Amino acid sequence: MSYTASINLVLGTSKIGLSLVAQLINTAGSSVGSSIHSGFIEIGQGNYIWTYDQFPDGFRGGIKFFDQANPSIVLAFVAINPEEIEQIAKINQTITSPPQNLEIKVSNPVNNKSINIQTGVR
Repeated sequence: MSYTASINLVLGTSKIGLSLVAQLINTAGSSVGSSIHSGFIEIGQGNYIWTYDQFPDGFRGGIKFFDQANPSIVLAFVAINPEEIEQIAKINQTITSPPQNLEIKVSNPVNNKSINIQTGVR
């Protein structure tokens, strides 16, 4: 199973019109899989959004981003921790057609706090 996440990149106005590439990196700093050339959208003024739908379950590490024309220079790096992204993605996948009355409990394992969300017809 895999999950999807979107990541924003703020590179600045000097980085407009780039052909960006992403590379997953494990916690040892080694590349995971091949470079990813798809999923990038330039929002404007050197701001980009990257959406990737093949993050492996439990993936921990990061993503380095570079310009295809100059792959030796890392433009940005983002850490990926499954407890920050994967759990939210799983909740979204589970609730595809909620019933009339729905109660959701979301727990944060880092600080042991939780919230309850209730919705439905009363």
